[in-house]
Amino acid sequence: MSAKGRSNSLHMQLYLNLRQQIQEGLFHTGDLFPAESELMKTHELSRITVRRALENLVADGFIERYPGKGSFVKAIEEQPRNCLTSFTQQMLSLGREPVTKLISLKQFNARALANNPFEDHQEVILIERLRLVDGEIAALVKTFLPKTLVPNIAKHHFAEVGPAQSILYILEHHFGIILDKGEEILMPTCVSQGEANLLGLNAGAAVLQKTCLIRNLVEEPVIYEEALWSIPQTLLVQRRGSSA
Repeated sequence: MSAKGRSNSLHMQLYLNLRQQIQEGLFHTGDLFPAESELMKTHELSRITVRRALENLVADGFIERYPGKGSFVKAIEEQPRNCLTSFTQQMLSLGREPVTKLISLKQFNARALANNPFEDHQEVILIERLRLVDGEIAALVKTFLPKTLVPNIAKHHFAEVGPAQSILYILEHHFGIILDKGEEILMPTCVSQGEANLLGLNAGAAVLQKTCLIRNLVEEPVIYEEALWSIPQTLLVQRRGSSA
């Protein structure tokens, strides 16, 4: 692993670890957050690695830094995690340039899916896509759909640019699917060699995994999605000032 790749992996691992500690209540609103020197000693990391992790926590709104006083944990405003907000539309509204590249389109039985939310007898479609923002790789996304809902889905349904690249747009405009509600889970994970190759990372690099399950009006699962974000979505939003 190159020195640069190792540094990127370490700062992201520390960021995800500290973020998880805050979310799990190990630090409370108003608490003085550990100083750079303390984190360097505890985690045996360089100052630049620790500083980058703290900068990400600031950008995500988890801590606030005051020169001469230190960093303090901020109140976390609960955001609705329903997976129904189009990331494509969000980026476009910020003046960013999202691009989505279709990697593969496959069919298999739902039993083969590790965390299967569908009926075992169902045939599902796997859509694997690579998402970029302003030319930078941001995420590897695997979307699973029941074949009965998208029987004729094909490569021509997937645009690379513009609003039509969104899976929500595709389902609504091409297949008339009405989505009702969803749930989202965020957790840190590490990428395999194959995933790392697609994301331009080193094998074992830390990323943020987002799992979404979206249902229709009669509570049937419509979309199951697993996304590996090499750049957390919140950081992409925070960068809007330099790209708009």
